[in-house]
Amino acid sequence: MTTTCHNLPGITEIRILDAASLLPYIMEKACAGFTVGILEKAAPIRFFGTATCETEQVDDHNGRLETATLKFDCLAKLPVTGVAFLIRQASGQWWLLGTKEQQPQISLKYSTSMPGEKSVATVTAEMRALKALIGVSV
Repeated sequence: MTTTCHNLPGITEIRILDAASLLPYIMEKACAGFTVGILEKAAPIRFFGTATCETEQVDDHNGRLETATLKFDCLAKLPVTGVAFLIRQASGQWWLLGTKEQQPQISLKYSTSMPGEKSVATVTAEMRALKALIGVSV
């Protein structure tokens, strides 16, 4: 079994959007080499600290399976179903995590340092697919 890992360096912006508003079969179009454009409205997420996005590809039944994991901290309360994320790295390249047909699994972990303070959400969004992280044009 062969495994390859990649990281997105320098995440500068994260946006969230309704996955149902995306065009169908984006993943298949990207795998076929088409440039995918995202025209849907996406709400920016104000995150703090360093956001990370890692992908891992493994051999799976005569093909490749990719797992992408996005992690960041924010103060906003985010939905955990039916959403996709747009991620912008320092080079200006945009990436899509989630499609209309398959959304990432999102886990939220809330913590506070002092009673009465606003809770910080550590967001982890993970997706396993043929192509989990898709380069897009925004």
